[in-house]
Amino acid sequence: MRSLSCSDSFRLHAEGSRHGPHVSRQTAVVAAVLLCVTALGTGAAVAAQADMAAPEDPLESLNRHAYASSRAFDRRVLRPVAMGYARIVPRVIRRAIRNVRSNLGEPAVFINDVLQLRIRRAAHTAGRFATNSTLGLGGLFDPATKAGLPHDGNDFGLTMARYGFTPGPYLYLPLLGPTTLRDALGKGVDRVINPLGQVSFDHRSEVFAGLGVGSGLDRRAGADKDIERVDEMGTDPYVTTRSVYLQARQAKVSGKVSIDTLPLLDDPASAPAPAPSAAAAGLRPVEPASPAPPR
Repeated sequence: MRSLSCSDSFRLHAEGSRHGPHVSRQTAVVAAVLLCVTALGTGAAVAAQADMAAPEDPLESLNRHAYASSRAFDRRVLRPVAMGYARIVPRVIRRAIRNVRSNLGEPAVFINDVLQLRIRRAAHTAGRFATNSTLGLGGLFDPATKAGLPHDGNDFGLTMARYGFTPGPYLYLPLLGPTTLRDALGKGVDRVINPLGQVSFDHRSEVFAGLGVGSGLDRRAGADKDIERVDEMGTDPYVTTRSVYLQARQAKVSGKVSIDTLPLLDDPASAPAPAPSAAAAGLRPVEPASPAPPR
């Protein structure tokens, strides 16, 4: 859905004056002018909102270039591959891949819970990891959620925020999506502090790469309708992406909302239909980082 331009307004009202016996040409022109003025006012308001957000995005020019490149790659490569993956691979297998990847990242979540002195949440995370690693057959299944231990994501970016580190400039990284300098650094730390990163076994790099690719493709397929909704909106999709990401992270830092109550990419049913969700803006849910493969 796109907003009417001034030329569209005049064209539509001119047609109305020809086909509507009770509408004079003068009335049609006046109505068209009013719609044009309204459209210009709306555009100015959107531009003003973008300018207000600019201080958080000093690298906007570079970020927009990365955003445009990523969206082009998504349209030509990533989306077709992801949709094909979702059609070919059974849902139960896709769910198992996501479960395993999430479970491998729970130790990093636990460490961040402890670093933030959130002992109750740390116990929750430890119980979830133990349950899914045993009863869930190494994380293939998620009995912990049914037992009242749902995933509650955490990361080192949030740990730094808890101790007063500011987000720094907003960044849009090619293929990785929206982040900030603090969150990007935090993601790297998460991979280092995860003790499972020290575990070695045959074909370890290939296994972790496969889990990451499979999980990413499944999330992209699940977010397809929401992403289309953002593209069809009259607003700037780049600004929408930036706004949703920054607000979601700030809400998590302030403790006003849990990451898991935000709309998830892999569960479009959880997103409210009328409004663009984090998934709609091309965001991924903040999930625990998998241990980095050995160099």
